Amino acid sequence: MNFLELKVPPVLCAVIFGIFIRLINLLLPGLDFNLPFQKTITSILTIGGGIISATGLATFFLAKTTVNPLSFKKVTSLVDKGIYKFSRNPIYAGLLSVLTGWWYLSPNIISLLLIPGFVLYINRFQILPEETILESIFGEEFVKYKARVRRWL
Repeated sequence: MNFLELKVPPVLCAVIFGIFIRLINLLLPGLDFNLPFQKTITSILTIGGGIISATGLATFFLAKTTVNPLSFKKVTSLVDKGIYKFSRNPIYAGLLSVLTGWWYLSPNIISLLLIPGFVLYINRFQILPEETILESIFGEEFVKYKARVRRWL
């Protein structure tokens, strides 16, 4: 296991990426540009992302299993109902939406690169290790789940 795998909580990771987006905007204001309906689209992305993430968390609570992505010793069931019928990682998809909304509020060509950077980081250091662990816990049931439900959306 790599040092960074399952070490940085995904919410903290999104906050860090958000801080870097803001810092780049402050340090390189000449690379900012305007997009249409900035406040409206920012609101839709951030509120929508919050709802998606909250729905994912609520589904975990209803299944009475852990929501902590850093501790798999408390996993009691494979959650494949509700929003998890459409995405294996709705909480991370919601965080991505919030982060994209944060970027859209003050778009900058350089900080735009942090959006795919977040996806790459979460895929490599959070999702792939999670999937390895879940497959070791749930075996064929998780393999079938992965085959029928997309990772993000």
